[in-house]
Amino acid sequence: MHSPRDVRSRWSFRMASWKYDRTPANHMKSVTVQGVLSRAFPSLALAGLTALAGTAFPDIAEAACFNVTRAIAITGSSTAEGQPDEGETITCDATAPNPFTYGVIATTGQDYITVTIGAGAIINALGSGVLLDDYANAVNNGTITTTSLNGFGMSKQYMGELTNNGTIETSGQTAHGMRSLGGFGFLTNTGTVSVSGLNAYGVLAGVNETVVNSGTISATGDGGNGVYMLGGTVLTNTETGVITSTLATGVLGAGSRYTVSNAGIITGGNGTAISLAGGVNTINVTGGTITGDVLTGAGVDTLNWTGAGTIAGEIHLNDGDDVANLTNLTKTTVQPTTLLDGGLGTDALTLTNVQTAQPERFINWESISLLSGSQLTMGGDLTLGDSATETGTLTIDSTSSVVASGGSYAISPSVAGTAVGVTNAGLIDLDAGGTSVGDRLTINGNYIGSDGELRLNTTLGNDSSATDMLVVTGDTAGSTLVDVVNVNGTGAVTTEGIRIISVDGASDGSFTLLGDYEFEGDPAVVGGAYAYRLYKGGVSTPNDGDWYLRSTVSAVEPEPEPEPEPGNPEPEPEEPGEELPLYQPGVPVYEAYPQLLLGLNGLPTLQQRVGNRYWSHAGNVMVAEGADPVGSPYASPQEAGVLIENNGIWGRVEGVHTSMAPRFSTSRTDYDFNTFRMQAGLDGLFVENENGKLIGGLTVHYVHGKARTRSIYGDGEISTDGYGFGGTLTWYGENGFYLDGQAQATWYDSDLESTLAGFDLTSGNNGFGYALSLESGKRIMLNEQWSVTPQAQLVYSNVDFDSFNDVFDAEVSLNRGDSLQGRLGLSLDRQNSWYNDRGLIDRTYVYGIANLYYEFLDGTKVDVSGASFTSRNDRFWGGIGLGGSYNWNNDKYSLYGEGSINTSLANFGDSYAYKGTVGFRVKW
Repeated sequence: MHSPRDVRSRWSFRMASWKYDRTPANHMKSVTVQGVLSRAFPSLALAGLTALAGTAFPDIAEAACFNVTRAIAITGSSTAEGQPDEGETITCDATAPNPFTYGVIATTGQDYITVTIGAGAIINALGSGVLLDDYANAVNNGTITTTSLNGFGMSKQYMGELTNNGTIETSGQTAHGMRSLGGFGFLTNTGTVSVSGLNAYGVLAGVNETVVNSGTISATGDGGNGVYMLGGTVLTNTETGVITSTLATGVLGAGSRYTVSNAGIITGGNGTAISLAGGVNTINVTGGTITGDVLTGAGVDTLNWTGAGTIAGEIHLNDGDDVANLTNLTKTTVQPTTLLDGGLGTDALTLTNVQTAQPERFINWESISLLSGSQLTMGGDLTLGDSATETGTLTIDSTSSVVASGGSYAISPSVAGTAVGVTNAGLIDLDAGGTSVGDRLTINGNYIGSDGELRLNTTLGNDSSATDMLVVTGDTAGSTLVDVVNVNGTGAVTTEGIRIISVDGASDGSFTLLGDYEFEGDPAVVGGAYAYRLYKGGVSTPNDGDWYLRSTVSAVEPEPEPEPEPGNPEPEPEEPGEELPLYQPGVPVYEAYPQLLLGLNGLPTLQQRVGNRYWSHAGNVMVAEGADPVGSPYASPQEAGVLIENNGIWGRVEGVHTSMAPRFSTSRTDYDFNTFRMQAGLDGLFVENENGKLIGGLTVHYVHGKARTRSIYGDGEISTDGYGFGGTLTWYGENGFYLDGQAQATWYDSDLESTLAGFDLTSGNNGFGYALSLESGKRIMLNEQWSVTPQAQLVYSNVDFDSFNDVFDAEVSLNRGDSLQGRLGLSLDRQNSWYNDRGLIDRTYVYGIANLYYEFLDGTKVDVSGASFTSRNDRFWGGIGLGGSYNWNNDKYSLYGEGSINTSLANFGDSYAYKGTVGFRVKW
C-alpha cells in the first residue's frame, strides 16, 4: 500500500507537469470525476475536479477512462499511466477518445479496485476490456469489444462483483465475455454478452460464484458454452434472461454442487442445454424454455420443475439417489420433454398437480407418486426401477388418476420376474369419457387398493361381452371401488359372468361395485333391462380369484305355472333356487305401467254412468185420470205406462282400489293401484217414437291413478293423471230393452319411480288411450216392483305411451297395450215411486248385481332395450255389487251410485278390486 505521502508526492509531480492555458482553444474538452481522492483515504470524495484538455496537457488529453484516485487518464497497457493499483477507482465515460482503445487492466496482486464504464462509453481493447484481481468490482454500462486471444470482456479473480448492464462482445479464442475465476463472487448480466471465438464462454464462473442473468448471453464459436461453471455455482436465469450456445452447451458445469434456476431461455447448440458433470446438483425450473438435454452427474441431484416452463429434450439425472419434483404443470408443458431418467440409484419422482401423458418417458424411477390432482395418461407402458433395484412403486393419492384408455398398457418392473407395487387411493381410469371397449391395464406385480377407484367401460350383455380389464399378475389387497360404464350394452343373462378383473396371485383385495342402486344389499349396475352385480370367482371356477359381473339372482319360490304365449312353447315354471335373470329396478314398473293405464282407461256400465232412467210399474206411479192427486188411487201400470228420462246434466265420482297378482309376469311383479275419476256429461233426446227413445250425450273426465309395484327386483310407484272426453248413445225401448254405446279418448301424463333405487325413472311421460263399449240388456218384470235384468257388455281398450330412455339410459317402449273384456251380468231390481208432501213424484230403484268377466286378449307387453316383459292377469273374474237411484221432485234431481267387489276366479282372492261410484243428475 502507498502511504498518504506517496500519494501526495505523485499528485505534486503531476501538477508540476501541467501547463495550464486559459485560452478559449484549451476549453474544448473536459473530464468530470466523481470518486475517491486517494487509495489511502478511500472515503474522501473528489467532486467537481475538471481537467481541461489541450496540447498543453498531454497526459490527460482526449481521456475517456480516468483514474479517479490519482486524477489521471489511462493511456496505455497495464504498465502505462493511469492503470489502477490496489484500491483505486476507474471511471470511463463517453468523452473522447470514444471508442477507447485501452482496457482497464490491473497489475497482478492489486486488489479492491472499482471500475465503472458509463453509458455510451466504448472500449475497443486489443486485450481484455476490464481485467482485475481479487475483491474487485466492475460495472459496464457501455460497450466493451475485444478481438484477441484471451481478450476477456470483464474479468476478476477472488470475490468481488462483475455487472454488465451494457454490451460485451469478444471474438478471440478463449475470450470469455464475463470471467471470474477466484470464486465466491457475483456476476450479474442485464445487458448483452456475445462471444464468437473458439472455446470462448459467454460467462465463466469459478467455484461458488453467484451468477444472475436477466439479459442475453450468447456463444457462437466452436466449444463456446453460454455459461461455464467450475463448481458450487448458483446460476439464476430470470424471466428475461437468454443463454444460448450455437455449437456447444448452454450451461456447462465442470464440477459439482450447482444450483441452476431458470425462468428464461437456455439453449444448447450441441443438443445439450444444461450439463452438470458432478453430483449433488439442484435444477429449478419455473418458466421459460430449455431447448436441449439436461444432464447431471453421479450423486444426489434434485429437479424442481414448478408452474411453467418447457424442457425440449431429455433429462438425465444419472447415478445417485435423485429426486424430481414436478408441480402445477400441464400436459402441454411436459409434452416436449421426451425423457426423464432417474439413473441408477433409489430415485423418487413426485408429480403434484401435474397432467402428463406417455409414461414411457419416465425411466429408472424406484418411486413415482401422483399427488394433488395429478393425472398420468398411459400412452405407452410405465417401467419402474432400474437394472440394479429391478423394480419400483407407483402411488396414486386420493385426488389423482392414471388414465389407461384407448389401448393395452402395462406397469412393469425393469427386470422381468420381479413385481412392481401399485397403491391406488385415487382413480385408475380405463374409460376417460370415451367409448372404446377392450382396453387393458396390466400390473406386473401387486396391487393395493387404498379406497381408490377403478373405472372401466363394458358393453353389458352376456358372458362374451366386450369389456375393459384390469390384470394383476401378482397379489391384490386393500379395498377398491369399481365404476362400470355401460357402453351401448342392452343387457343379457350371464352364466359365468363378464370378467373385468384378473388376479393371478393371492386375491385378497376387496373390489366393490359403484352401483346405480343396491339389490339385496349389493351394489348393482344397470345395462338395458338387466342389472349386474360383482362377484369374486367364476360359477364353474369359484376359487380363481377373478372378478365377474353377473346378471342373475336365485329364485326364492316357484312361479305359478305360466300360460303359453300364442305361438310359443309352453313355458316352464322356475324351481326354487334356480338362477333367474336379474332385472333392473325399473322393469317391474315398466311392465305394470300399461296395466295401470288400462285400468284408468276403462268404461263404466250404463247404471254406473247415469243411474236408472227407465221407470215402469211401481216405479212410475201416476194418479188416475180425473182423480184427486191427494189421497187418490193411482193409475194402473198399463195406464201409467213407461217413463224414460232424457235431457239431463250429470256428474259422478268414482274410486277404485285394485290389487293384482298376475297370472303371468316376466318380472314376477304384483301391483296395487288406486283410481279416482270425475266424469260429467250432458244428455239430450235425439229420437223418440212409440218404441222408445234414443238419447245421446257428451262427456268429459279427469282420472288420477297411483300404482305401487312389488317385485323381487324392486318396488316402484307410478303416478298418472288423465284428461279426456267421450260420447254416448243409448236406446231405451218401451219394452225394457236397452242398448248403450260409449266411446272416449284420454291423454295421460305419468311419473315413474323406483322405490328400491330411490329416484325417478322418468317424469312427464305422455300417453294416450281410447275405449269403446257396447252394452245391452232387458228388464224383465217379476211383479209390480221386482224385476231381473240380464245384460252383456263388451269393452275394448287401447293405451299407448311415448317411448323414452330411462335414468339408466335403457330404451322403454310399448309393444302391446290393449284389452278386450266381456261381461255377463244379472241384476235383481226393485223400484218404487210415490208422491211427496209437495205433490211431486219421488222414485227409488235399487238393485243387486252379479257379473262374470272374461279377458280375450293376451295382456300387455313392454320392451326394455330389446327385452320383452309381459303382464297377463287371470282371464276369468267374477263380482257382485249393490246400487241404486233416488229421484225426487218429478225427476228434477237424481242421486245414484253403486258399490262392487270383483275377484279372480282362477286364484280366488289373489287379485281383486273394490269399486264405488256416486253420481248426481239434474233434469233440464
